[in-house]
Amino acid sequence: MRRAAITALLAVSALVSAGGLPEAQADGGGPPVFTRQPLPTAVPFGHTAALAADTEFEATLRWEWRKNGAVIPGAAASRLTLYNVMEEDTAEYHAVALSDAGARWSSPAAVIVQPPETASGRVDEAFTDPGFGGPVSALALRADGSFLVAGEFLSARGISNAARLVRILPGGMPDPAFRPDAAGPDGAVYALASLGNAVWAGGDFRNFDTAPAPCLVKLTPSGQRDAAFLPALPSGAEDVRVLVPLPDGRIYAGGRSRQGNAVSDWLVRLSADGSRDLTFTPPAFLNGRLRAAAVRPDGRVWLGGNFFRPAGSVTTFNRLALIESNGTVSAFFKPPSGADSGANLEVRCLQALPDGSVVAGGVFSKVNGLTRYGLARVLENGSADPGFAPPVLDDAVQALAMDSANRIYAGGDFSLCGTRPVRSILRLLPDGVPDPEWQPPMGNGPVRTLLMTPAGLLTGGAFSLPRLACARLALEPRARPPFGTAVPLPLTEPVRLFRRTQAVATFPGPAAVPDHGAATFPVSLTTLGNIEEIRIWLDLRHPDTQTLTLTLEPPPALLLPPLTLVDGARLRHGADFRRTLLSPQSPRPLSQSGPPAPSPPSTAWR
Repeated sequence: MRRAAITALLAVSALVSAGGLPEAQADGGGPPVFTRQPLPTAVPFGHTAALAADTEFEATLRWEWRKNGAVIPGAAASRLTLYNVMEEDTAEYHAVALSDAGARWSSPAAVIVQPPETASGRVDEAFTDPGFGGPVSALALRADGSFLVAGEFLSARGISNAARLVRILPGGMPDPAFRPDAAGPDGAVYALASLGNAVWAGGDFRNFDTAPAPCLVKLTPSGQRDAAFLPALPSGAEDVRVLVPLPDGRIYAGGRSRQGNAVSDWLVRLSADGSRDLTFTPPAFLNGRLRAAAVRPDGRVWLGGNFFRPAGSVTTFNRLALIESNGTVSAFFKPPSGADSGANLEVRCLQALPDGSVVAGGVFSKVNGLTRYGLARVLENGSADPGFAPPVLDDAVQALAMDSANRIYAGGDFSLCGTRPVRSILRLLPDGVPDPEWQPPMGNGPVRTLLMTPAGLLTGGAFSLPRLACARLALEPRARPPFGTAVPLPLTEPVRLFRRTQAVATFPGPAAVPDHGAATFPVSLTTLGNIEEIRIWLDLRHPDTQTLTLTLEPPPALLLPPLTLVDGARLRHGADFRRTLLSPQSPRPLSQSGPPAPSPPSTAWR
């Protein structure tokens, strides 16, 4: 009896992620030594991921592969192929070479599964990778649709003078007309603010375009320092990390000063020319770093950071405060007193909401006595909102944004949302629940800043995937053909079946397929729901543990009966595909388990 296998694979593109450990060194007579390590890879949803390893060991060798430390059943060769990858395949993989002398693990190879190309959160391919050569710390949108990018980078695509500050055109390319032949800041830029086409930049620089400009400048449209703006910052100012503009041209600036060994943190409000706005009294309670500020619609200002109001004050609070437009603590802000007041650890970012409340992000685990890991909504009176129930995150939230539907976007250092792998970017519904429709790419580094634009969500940070330090993500799914559309397609490409659709593709048959060969057939697709495209590729090969196997009677040709692939088909391990591959003779609901009933006598599903 001869066997062959039939596999439907999802179409994909590939990305490569950096990482790995040094190769194991040989110890005389010890375990095998790796001469080829498996490489990290990122592949889009539904594609195929391939990992490979080799050793120089000459004796009898056995192999196994591990996913997050657990043995993968049936993976007993030096090559591992993951077909039709989905989110749960995102993990760290190791090859293990075993011999009588012992076992040796390979360096880790991270497999990152990117979302479907139609999903909300996908990388906007119309936005060119700006190609920053270092981390991005701040973003600011201008009225003409361009935006400024600041950070610690020293280069950008096609720009020779991109050090720390560039303007990006709406399509993603750096603007060569911005700051031509200018020296720019001599230190990092951490904060940007914009109002129309006016832009302010703050950081730890001492000079800008070779002229003294400690910590804060206002820029002309061409990117030069506006010499008419002379900021009256507190004495000894060493950095500016918070900038929030007001509609009338005034701006809040927050930072830190140092005089000798004494360090102080402050918030001031400046007029359009940089002079101190004397109608604002700087808060006296900033006895720790100010990290964030957000202005409410009524002019009151939320503050977040690592400060605290000592016990015995009229109002006690920790790391989060609401002040009036004159700088005094708001009379409406009355959080619980004592140890449960405010956040138990640092607040790093804020997003004011239309109702006057605020979403806070940071490294805390409790807010006003409620357990909240990195995200919380705080009401005007200072109490944590129990109706806002965000997920448990495993690391810090560094940036927040909101869209027109009041959905909240969080960026940071986290890699787990509850038990689900995510990477540094998350979208929450207004009640704090993660949005299941949001499927952003799995990056490889922290997100430090977010900017909502009409074209999508801009992300900046210290990552190289899916772009170099800056990417634009689509907020909504891509448009798809209308309900009931019939589309004839040639059967020559990998299949691209997207989740949450009801598309059905049917093979014409019977048709002869040569054993161990490939064949091309026409196929007709009817969309029973929303779908972008379906392409199917058939490959007959020797059976292995990751393909669907058919029994051939008689060889060498296989008579393939009409076969229906239901959306979500997974041709991986038996427990997966048996739920989704249906025999045309006896279809069964997707929720049932176990193999379908046998096909005609010439074939049998295995």
